Amino acid sequence: MSQNLQQNKARHKKVQEKGVVHFKSRERPWLKFDEKGNVMFCSYSRQFLKDKSAFGNQKGYNSFCLDGIKKHEIREAHKTAKLAHDASNAQPGTAPLEACLINIEKEALDRLGETFSYRSSYYLTRAEQPLRDYVELCSLQERNGVNTGKSYMNDEQAATFTHYSAETVKKDFANKLRQAKMFSVLNDSSTDISVTDEELVYVRYLEDGRPVTKFLSIQALGKADAVGIVAAIDKDFLDETDVQQNEWRNNTVGMSTDSASVMIGIRNDVVTMIKADVQRLISVHCVAHQLEFGIKDSIKQVAYLAKVEDFLLSIYKFYSNSPLNWHNCNCFEY
Repeated sequence: MSQNLQQNKARHKKVQEKGVVHFKSRERPWLKFDEKGNVMFCSYSRQFLKDKSAFGNQKGYNSFCLDGIKKHEIREAHKTAKLAHDASNAQPGTAPLEACLINIEKEALDRLGETFSYRSSYYLTRAEQPLRDYVELCSLQERNGVNTGKSYMNDEQAATFTHYSAETVKKDFANKLRQAKMFSVLNDSSTDISVTDEELVYVRYLEDGRPVTKFLSIQALGKADAVGIVAAIDKDFLDETDVQQNEWRNNTVGMSTDSASVMIGIRNDVVTMIKADVQRLISVHCVAHQLEFGIKDSIKQVAYLAKVEDFLLSIYKFYSNSPLNWHNCNCFEY
C-alpha cells in the first residue's frame, strides 16, 4: 500500500510537470493530491461547487491521466469554481462583481454630481450671475461635502447645462401657448447701450383660468420700421416656441403697444399689417404709456408742477454727480 501511494504521488507530480510544460509554464494550484484516498482532485470544485465529476466529488480522480486533467480544466463547472476562488482571494474592489458594483456606484455618484452641477448653473442663470462664477460655486459645494463631479467643473459644462435648461423652458412655454389657443401680444421698443433698437415681446394668456404674462424674447431690429418689427415678432415666435407665423397670428386676439406712429399709425404700421391677416385683432394703447403722457401733459399746463419737477431733478443731480455729497447724505442722522 505504501509503495502504491508513493507511485501515485510520483505520477501526480509527473502529471503536474507535464501539464506545466504543455500549458507554457502555467501552474495548476487547484490540482491537489489526497494521500489518504490516493487520488487527485480539484480543490476549487470541492470548495465552491457541488461538482459531480471525478475531480470535484469526494472520491477524486485516480487515473492520473493528463487528458483527464485537461478535460476538467475546460469544463464550465471548473471555470465557475475558479472565478469564485479568484473573487474570494482578490483585493477589495478588484473582484469582478465588486468592481461592477463600484462602477455602478461611481456612475450613480456621477449622475448625482451632474444633478448638483445642473442646479448650480440653473441658480446662476436665475440669479442673473455670470457663468464664470460656476467653478467657484462648485468648489464651495465640494468643500461643504457635496460631490459635484470633477468632469462637470468648467464653464463650458455650465453653458451646456444652461442651454438645455433654456430648451426645456422653451418647450414647456410652447406647449402652454398651444394649449391656450388664444393670447395677446405686448411689445415695446428700446435702444440698448450699443445704440441698437431692440424689440421686446411678451405674451399674455390664460393658464388654469388665470391670466399670466410671460416674456417671449428680445430681438435686435435690422430696421426700426413696421416691416422690421413684424419680422422680429415672427422670428421671436419661431425661435422661442417653434410656432409658425400663421399659427401665432391666428391665435392672437389682442395687441398692446405704445402710441408711436410705427405701431398704431394710419397705413403702414405694425397693427395694420397684422390686422390684414387677423381681422378680429383688438389694438390696445398701453395704459402705462397713457399714464406717462397724461402726467407729462399735466406738468406742462401747471407751472407749479414744472417747478417741483425741476427742483426734484436738481436734488437728484446734486447727489448722483458727487460722491462726496452722496457720502455726506448717508452720514446724515435723522
